[in-house]
Parts: sequence; C-alpha cells; structure tokens
Amino acid sequence: MQSAAGVALLCRIPFPTLTRVGVFECVPHRSMTDAFPSAALAGRPRYTPLIDVAEIRAVPAMPLGRKLAVATAPLLRPGPRLEACFARAFDRIEAGLSQRAVRVEFAERIFADDLRILADPARLSHQLLDVVSGVAERTRLSHWFLDRGDWSRALMPLSASEVTAEIEALFSAPGRIEESAAFAALLARAESGAPAVRNGVSLADGATIAAYFAHYDALRRSIEQEGFRPRTEVDRQTARAFFGSRVRSRKAERLERDIGVAVDADGTLLRLCGGHHRTAIAQRLGLPRVPVQVRLVHAEWLRGWIGRTGLPPARAIAQGLRHLSACLGAVLAPLVPVLAAVPLP
Repeated sequence: MQSAAGVALLCRIPFPTLTRVGVFECVPHRSMTDAFPSAALAGRPRYTPLIDVAEIRAVPAMPLGRKLAVATAPLLRPGPRLEACFARAFDRIEAGLSQRAVRVEFAERIFADDLRILADPARLSHQLLDVVSGVAERTRLSHWFLDRGDWSRALMPLSASEVTAEIEALFSAPGRIEESAAFAALLARAESGAPAVRNGVSLADGATIAAYFAHYDALRRSIEQEGFRPRTEVDRQTARAFFGSRVRSRKAERLERDIGVAVDADGTLLRLCGGHHRTAIAQRLGLPRVPVQVRLVHAEWLRGWIGRTGLPPARAIAQGLRHLSACLGAVLAPLVPVLAAVPLP
C-alpha cells in the first residue's frame, strides 16, 4: 500500500488531501485560494434559490434551447471542432460576455466517460439548488455545464432535506414506517391539500405514501445485498423490478441517470439534480464510494486547471476530472473491493 505522503504527492490540492487515521481516508481539502489566488468570486452574481412553487414552475423545465440541445447533441462528433467551440464558450465567460455556457448535453458529447467519477457519498454534504435567481434572470443551473456565479447562497445541507429524513426513517423504523415522524409529516401534508411530490408523483393519501416508502425500502435492500453500480451497468431484469410501481413510472425509470454532481469554484463536489434517494441511502449505509456524473463545473475551477496545466479549456477540464477520479481511486482501491451493484432510482 502506498504511504499517505506518496498518495498526497500524487493527488495534490485543490482536491482532497490525505491523512492517516488507522486507514487512509479523504479529509476536506484546503481552499482553492491557497493554490489558485484567482478563485475569489468578488463581483460575481450571487444566486438566490427560488423557493415558491409558482416561481419555480414559471422557469420552464424544457425551454426551446434545451430541446434543441437534447435533439442535436447525438449528432455531434467529439473532436477538435467541439473542443474549439468549448474554448470559445469559456472565453466568453472569462470576458464577462456570458454568465453561463454549454448545454449539459453538449458537454456529455465532448467529455463522455470523463464526466463519470467515483465519489465518497459522505463528502456530498450539500446540494446545489437547481432553480435560482441571478441579477436579472431566473434559470435552472442543471441545464448548463459552465457557470461563473457565486453559488454560496444556493446551497442546502443534505442533512436538512426531507428526503434524507425519509430515508433515515426506513433505517430507524423498519417494519413500522407508519409510526415514524417522516410518514406523519407526509400524511399531514396530504390531508392539508398540499401533498408532497416525489419523482413527479403526488403523495396524496396514506396508501400512496406507504407505497413510496415500500419502493425505497426495496431499493435499500437491493443496494445492501448487491452493491451500487453505474446506471449503464444495471441489467434490464434488475431495472424492470422497479418499473411501473404506483410511485415510479416506467418513464421515470427509463430517464434515471447516475447521481449528478457539480464542481464548485474550490473543487468541492455538490449534489445536483438526480439521485437524491440513492445518495441518502449510500450515506446511511456508509458506502465508501459511489459512481457520480459531473454535470456542472464552475468556470473559476476550470480557470485554475488551465493555469495549472497550460492546456486549452476542454483538455484542462478533462485532466482535472481524471485527476479527481484518480485521487479517489488511489485512496479507496486498496481498501475495498469493487462494488458490484444496483443503482436504482
């Protein structure tokens, strides 16, 4: 096994530094400003999350630009031309001409498997809220791959989320979920006429709420027994077992993806849209790593990697993501076997 000093030398900041406490473990990295002084976000638009349901619904989930991106992305061929387009998009952000750029579907074509990395779920402590208000606009951050704003006010601790409390209830009250505070809270909302919505399904009565908990209890047992796999490795038979329940449509399962994450200006991973329940289950089970997909990158983090490597933007970002994945692998591979698994919704 490599020494802590050897791995730390390989995986230098801004990503997790290493320490030895019985075994190797990742500890929070020091601020990227220690390595890249340009990381200050002074003067950048500071986002405020939209909380009101009516305001959120007013921001279209699939505007025309996103529809075009979804339709045309499969036609794009990765290579120098796409990399040059990515560089121009980054230059516009750097020049202050754009606040954000590059639809996430285009980024998936440019970077492909480089976006899929392993992450310690315990380090996913905050969620970047998707629908936000800037200086003069409202947007869904999950539609984009590069952004230059100040995200600090749009972060929510995952420990404070309703989904985390609901998954905790599955573990703390096995077989007695109807007696839990989480069940009571959902039932109270249903009886008040403002039911909670999970995966697009309204939890409008006790039977639907019970089905919701039963669905995720089955997922919990699946992960406990078989592990946690990337979506691309889930076989059809396994996925079919979760199709078409009253709280999970076939369409929702078909569109499910890996846990989504964003890379903040200082290199911190934040959960972003997708995999909320799976993240909570992985954290509660104490899994050492889970597959995630990077879907949003802060432009300041990318600037740091361009300065560090001297590479053009597309290659610098790929290098940064490979570095992050290699760091996690160097720490975790000697400690645990590869987890074969089932990442269902």
